[in-house]
Amino acid sequence: MEPMEQLLAFLDQLRSSGVRFNLAHTRAAAIMVEVHIPRERREVEFFADGSIEVDRYQGHEGVLGSDHLGTLWRLIEGDDDQSRPG
Repeated sequence: MEPMEQLLAFLDQLRSSGVRFNLAHTRAAAIMVEVHIPRERREVEFFADGSIEVDRYQGHEGVLGSDHLGTLWRLIEGDDDQSRPG
């Protein structure tokens, strides 16, 4: 099966299953499908040469308060000092 056919077949399967997804183009010669399922997110990349890579991200679902914004910015900035407030 050709790479484009693989991608389209995968998207059709997701749609028919009611699975939420987004498309992205973050790497040369590849289309990424971000698949969102409960407690997990997958990034499935379809490459022009026919290869496919799947990355899996698990996390805890739930709403966090605004006090977690400080933690987010520390992670973004690469600062591991957890003693700072907020």
